[in-house]
Amino acid sequence: MAIELAPPCYNELTLEECLPIFQENRVKVVHTAAHHISDLPEHRLSEVGRMYREAGVRIYCVHGLDPDGLASLDEGERRKAVEKHMKFLHKLQLIGADVMVIHGGRVEEEGMVPLARSALVESLRELSEEAKDEGVRIALENDGLSGGKVLKGAEERMKPPWRQFAGYRRFPGPLLPEAEAVKQVIDEVGSPWLGACFDTGHANVYGEVGEQVEILGEKIITVHMQDNEGRADQHIQPPYGTVDWEAFGRALRRVGYEGPILIESGPRGDVPFRRMLEECAALLNDIGLNTGTPFTFKVAKFLTGREIDDLRIYCSRCRHYVISDGKECFCMCRRWRTP
Repeated sequence: MAIELAPPCYNELTLEECLPIFQENRVKVVHTAAHHISDLPEHRLSEVGRMYREAGVRIYCVHGLDPDGLASLDEGERRKAVEKHMKFLHKLQLIGADVMVIHGGRVEEEGMVPLARSALVESLRELSEEAKDEGVRIALENDGLSGGKVLKGAEERMKPPWRQFAGYRRFPGPLLPEAEAVKQVIDEVGSPWLGACFDTGHANVYGEVGEQVEILGEKIITVHMQDNEGRADQHIQPPYGTVDWEAFGRALRRVGYEGPILIESGPRGDVPFRRMLEECAALLNDIGLNTGTPFTFKVAKFLTGREIDDLRIYCSRCRHYVISDGKECFCMCRRWRTP
């Protein structure tokens, strides 16, 4: 079974304006953000959903609303956030989406974590019942570490230079930055309508990507594919950061994930949308996640005559890796016929 690659809808375009781009690039699965959905009346959501279905394009996942209220210690604020998300779940049902992704929210200081976590669990229990009624699953995402102050006494660990700040818990900051915390919340809620969204970029900021995939295991119901340099949530197009993609591929195969993988970045540089799809497909193919396409970064044997599986060839002129479709090798500025 081939893994489906799902690119994002353009933030600056409407869903209707994005559809011809997806059709032109033969995209079958996409994901979008809350702002594409929130302002549309119900009758338009149904119409747009029908347009996409008739075009053979599936809106698999929608990134949800601001999650902070779901973990609020103010019961009035928490109730408002739950009701707002319930209405949003209904909108997703109308447009035909399968999954709503949400974050755990943020906390101001370490002492707030236990109470905020309990509030989040209660909110997710209520939302899971609504998700069951609407037929839309909820995916709780591992968050990225950013901002705030490093806690005193944080354990020092030996890391590569680009990862020297990874793994520290900072406040103010996200409630659920690590995979273990996400899994514990999902287990405590105990609903089949709640699973995990694994974000490769967030995981790379916090720790080892492969290890975190295996912690979440079968809880994973959707995946965000993005890259960074290990210091911040940069949303670089894969594979131009420091994510250990080989470890990610091994772990994802071991846990048996076969759902869509959502690209959560734009193209690298001023290049066509299709180039991003080809490079991401090449990456997944090379790490053992078959996309049903011929693309690969393994071009060394064609260009150097040497079989070096883990080597990618980078063009210093266009600043893109060379890929192959089985007939030609090409970057953005040159093409070579394969033997």
